[in-house]
Amino acid sequence: MANYGFGVGGVGDFNLSYVGTYLFDLTTKPLPTSGDEDIYDCVGFYGAACGAPNPEYRHKVDLALVPNNDKFGARVTWRYYDSVAIAQSSTQEALAGSFAARNENFASQNYFDVSGSYMMNDTLSFRLGVNNIFDREPPLSSVVGTAPGNGNTYPQVYDAFGRYVFMGATVDF
Repeated sequence: MANYGFGVGGVGDFNLSYVGTYLFDLTTKPLPTSGDEDIYDCVGFYGAACGAPNPEYRHKVDLALVPNNDKFGARVTWRYYDSVAIAQSSTQEALAGSFAARNENFASQNYFDVSGSYMMNDTLSFRLGVNNIFDREPPLSSVVGTAPGNGNTYPQVYDAFGRYVFMGATVDF
């Protein structure tokens, strides 16, 4: 995690933040008495014993503008998920198996979001934004079950709805 803020003369402040996750190990030992051949690591895999995608790396980078007048605000966000392969493509004995070529891997995913806000006065503010502005489709697989996924993808990881427009207002009393 890293944060950096800097001012731009006469415009306001920019705040840049980064939150990244590097998954070093996601090892499972099915039973306390399991032998080494039964132990498996799900880093970079999805499906079967690994469930939802476990990308080795993912991040969220956020750039926000906080103007001097405190009336307007703007934000751009970049969300990244590393590629993952189906668990059965692993060389690990506990995971290796057959699979359909269609399910071999999910390519890395990039999502970009934008939003803005306007504070009309001390009690009324508005916000508007678009998530997944380029309308990226989520990766699809035929091995997604109803428990870990929905609609042949994993909505807890990827944007299953495509582009999403939102708006709202807040009234303080």
